[in-house]
Amino acid sequence: MLAQQIVAGLMMGFSIRLIFSAIEMAGDIAGMQMGLGLANLFDPQNAGFTPLIAQLLGILVALLFVAMDLHLYMLAVLADSFQP
Repeated sequence: MLAQQIVAGLMMGFSIRLIFSAIEMAGDIAGMQMGLGLANLFDPQNAGFTPLIAQLLGILVALLFVAMDLHLYMLAVLADSFQP
């Protein structure tokens, strides 16, 4: 039972992280296309330099994630996974 909950939590976290990474990659490509590829900032989460547009999109998506109460839905799904 414990292993099942660990796997469920890891899959939920991985899916959310995958969405955020896709958005940041889109910002990376958009920044390169706009000629802002050299406007880099240090990103401690990725332990490297990422383009400014990628970080801007990452922050905007995180704010939308909280503003649309998606974090509460994610916690509700987590709570429902504990029900038999």
